[in-house]
Amino acid sequence: MSDSDTDSNSSWSDSASSGDSVGGIDSVTDTTHTSWFARVGKAFIGALIGLAMVAGSCALLYWNEGRAVIAIRALDDGLHRVVPAPADRLDPALAGKLVHVNAQLSAPTSARDPQFEIRGPNAVRLRRTVEMYQWKQEEHTTTERTTGGGETRHTTYSYVRTWSETPISSSDFRSPGGHQNPPMTLHSQTFNSPDAMIGAYRLDGEVLGHVTHFQPIPPNAVTTMPAGFQREGDGLYRGGDINSPQIGDLRVKLAGIPAEPYSVVAQQLQSTLAPDPGRAGYTIALAHPGTVSAELMFQDQKDQEALLTWILRGVGFLVMLIGFALFFNPLAVLVGVLPFLESIVGAGIFFIALMLAIPLTLVVIAISWLVVRPLIGGGLLAAALVAFILLIRRNRNRAAARMQPQMG
Repeated sequence: MSDSDTDSNSSWSDSASSGDSVGGIDSVTDTTHTSWFARVGKAFIGALIGLAMVAGSCALLYWNEGRAVIAIRALDDGLHRVVPAPADRLDPALAGKLVHVNAQLSAPTSARDPQFEIRGPNAVRLRRTVEMYQWKQEEHTTTERTTGGGETRHTTYSYVRTWSETPISSSDFRSPGGHQNPPMTLHSQTFNSPDAMIGAYRLDGEVLGHVTHFQPIPPNAVTTMPAGFQREGDGLYRGGDINSPQIGDLRVKLAGIPAEPYSVVAQQLQSTLAPDPGRAGYTIALAHPGTVSAELMFQDQKDQEALLTWILRGVGFLVMLIGFALFFNPLAVLVGVLPFLESIVGAGIFFIALMLAIPLTLVVIAISWLVVRPLIGGGLLAAALVAFILLIRRNRNRAAARMQPQMG
């Protein structure tokens, strides 16, 4: 549709502060009017996007199940292959094997932050977390349907001040005037010891990346820091009054991993512990603080993989649900000349999308499992069929319940 189908205007308003923000919130509101013809055109474009989303969700679900199977099999295989290794010496007979080591971390050369010098024992890793006080744009949209199928949208852009670790570009704001964020001159970063070790073994950089038990470093341990910074509370601060921050102020917290007992599962390559290629390309590099058995470390990794699998299943289902809703949305817009009809049809469309998304999600997951575990795959297919039948019956019962008062 042409731009003539849409009109907009803006207005300024002020309101009180809320949440964790400091100071007042100012906002600008855009009001946009869209004709019924323009909405129909957008709805059909959305239907095409919805089809693509359904196809994409099927691909995501199928890939996710394959990834989960590979992870489970690789971890089971790794648990059968792993062997304990002495901590105080290198055993040439274990070269190339997946080993489990319990020992003390050490750092002959300490990890170093070039901006903040730390007093104390050598650190295996250092982490600097930097936040800047910045403007942030928040959007809130309300929609009003009008007789004739038109639509009026009120989009309010509110500007609040908040701490953020990520630079926020004020050039993308609806109203950048008076809300400019300065460049962030210092960023969060992690620093590793160049020769971190566990017992007699050097740690490969990727394996060291799994050593994540960071402990806070108190401000009084910092001996040298950039000009303008001062110690405040449990961190460092650059700016005026920490209780009344200004745009551009920085606050920094430091953390490190000292020499402490750790457990690592990785491949022994000469004197280094490196990621094990594992089965089907699934790399194994596990690290856990304290003295932990290999069995517990592998089980913990399995639990993490299971959690990721369920998260991606949920994402795939939601994408599919939204995709079906977009695909059928033109039906609601076409009857939108009467707003109450659009609301009724819209509710029906959501139910139809749900009725399709639940069984189709289960079917895709089932097909993924049929190849590797037919019993699980068959059970999921049966669950998909049952879910579809139950949803159909529920819909029929609701329709019958609505008809009874009319017949009476």
